[in-house]
Amino acid sequence: MEKRFKDLPDTRIVMVGTSPYDETVQLKENVPFKTKNETIKRIVEYQKESAAKNNWEFTDLNAPMVALNQQNQQKDPAFTLCGSDRIHPDNDGHMVMAYLFLKAQGFVGKEVAEMEINANKKQAVKAENCTISNIKKNGKRFELLTIWQRLFLILWILLLVDGDKKKVRQKLRKSFLLWMK
Repeated sequence: MEKRFKDLPDTRIVMVGTSPYDETVQLKENVPFKTKNETIKRIVEYQKESAAKNNWEFTDLNAPMVALNQQNQQKDPAFTLCGSDRIHPDNDGHMVMAYLFLKAQGFVGKEVAEMEINANKKQAVKAENCTISNIKKNGKRFELLTIWQRLFLILWILLLVDGDKKKVRQKLRKSFLLWMK
């Protein structure tokens, strides 16, 4: 891998240490493989050393996600960012991974996006740092497809505040509805 990357002199190389295997979450009918994440952490350490040796950037997803899992498992032992199989991140886990990557790239503190919708006319009035399409209104229900370049940061902040995935989703829905007024 190193040789292959060295053959790309005009390319910005960012190595990413993988997400964890969650050994501490309490899941019914899913017994953990103890020390599996220790093996993963050894691979992450090798990647980090390789990045340092070659002056490449490195972003660790494992340690911060383990810390978040353990912090939130104090309140809810079934909390995990790693999904029901303990290894493949769920949607929230992917959002945290995206945040960590964007943070390492220097995007923290930058404006997420600004949008304004005229619901009656079903049209976007303003769309900065995002794209809006498929605007639909059916009675009181309002739908649209939006791609926000930095939405991950909002999800991350709410997850840290609450640690409760249901509350995060509820707050996002409420926030979204408030933005639509």
